[in-house]
Amino acid sequence: MVEIIKIEIVTGFSCNNNCLFCSVGDKLRSFDKTTKEVLDDIDRAVLEKPEEINFTGGEPTIRRDILELVSYTKNKGIREIRVTTNGRMFSYDKFTEMMVNSGLTGAIFSVHCPDAKLHDSLSGVGGSFEQTMKGLKNLHSYDKTIDINTVITSKTYKFLPETMEMIKDYIRSVCLIFPTIDGHIKENKFLIPRMKDVEKYIHKAIDILKDAGKQGWTLNYPVCFMKGYEEFSSMTELQTKMFWPHMDTNLDEKRKGDNILVNACKDCRYRLVCIGVMKGYVDVMGDKEIKPVKGEIVKDPREVYG
Repeated sequence: MVEIIKIEIVTGFSCNNNCLFCSVGDKLRSFDKTTKEVLDDIDRAVLEKPEEINFTGGEPTIRRDILELVSYTKNKGIREIRVTTNGRMFSYDKFTEMMVNSGLTGAIFSVHCPDAKLHDSLSGVGGSFEQTMKGLKNLHSYDKTIDINTVITSKTYKFLPETMEMIKDYIRSVCLIFPTIDGHIKENKFLIPRMKDVEKYIHKAIDILKDAGKQGWTLNYPVCFMKGYEEFSSMTELQTKMFWPHMDTNLDEKRKGDNILVNACKDCRYRLVCIGVMKGYVDVMGDKEIKPVKGEIVKDPREVYG
């Protein structure tokens, strides 16, 4: 059993963006947990003694009780208290100050491209790029730990290097996420890029982060596309549990259930440590681009990561 070091509490699915690639469908967007339900989640999470509790959604920062939730978690003695956010609320100086004073230690911002017009068209909200970037800089001014989630789409993958250049001075790490084929993106399949097409841009993005002394890694992206960059692929355990509405999920177990080893994987040297390709991706795009990596079989990711 892998040790859980992080617990993510899904506070609900309401959001002030309406992203075309969001993995949450419209039917869920109106659902939010009550304050008591989230406080109960915090109590349950504390019993597992995680290093970090992260509030996610939806957009947790638009909740009226978010300051109370952060403060309550701090009083429980949790060392790292963060939110996964589009960052727009942090563009308000007073809100950022109050979140920090309540005990927030950092955040995971969603930043997907360097172009305001493209960003706003994908988020569904005019002016959202400007707010996100101001929010990022506001929280950075408090010397808080900021990580980035960048969802890779057909409209944005060529801009990955530029995106890294734009954010590198404000962040600790970037997770380069191949989109989950669920929710809105099922109706916007044109946004699903070919994994092979994205490859060189991911590599360039990681080079920029490395040169800046920052961390980068991929999620939902098989190691066969990471030649020379294997150590940045998503073979490591996330060691994260997520408290959804009505259920808890170990994200490592969920990932394994959501992925499949295709025919090419049978001859790949990483077949014992790679969880394969997302089933949703194979259903839509097929598996012809997946090619086995030849060589001695890798039995432990640490052989790659060192």
